[in-house]
Amino acid sequence: IALGTAAMALVLLAVRWLVAAAPPTATPEPFAAPGVVLLLGPAGACAAALAAAWLALRPIANTYRQAALASVAALATLMLGFLTVPVHRFLGPVGLGGVAGLAALGAAVALRAVRRRTPRA
Repeated sequence: IALGTAAMALVLLAVRWLVAAAPPTATPEPFAAPGVVLLLGPAGACAAALAAAWLALRPIANTYRQAALASVAALATLMLGFLTVPVHRFLGPVGLGGVAGLAALGAAVALRAVRRRTPRA
């Protein structure tokens, strides 16, 4: 979940940067870079959370439970991604960077815990 949340915050930062860098237009372009990143970025963040959870849950050796819990991680990433919007509204890009940094730190701590508990072959 933490990896996906970090990715989601970075996606929102990228969208804000792309919007600020784009020249103003009279009519919106449907396939402009900010729109594409805004549509595909959250899907990629959810996929990253799903993959990380799937790999972290390998030791349970139950595909059904792995898939169920990994899909919950993807959905939780989407929900936490929605919560990054008010953070950006009140704290700006610095707040999004802080969310991304804290979430990445949480992902690193979780990775270390998983590696410590995973039996070596």
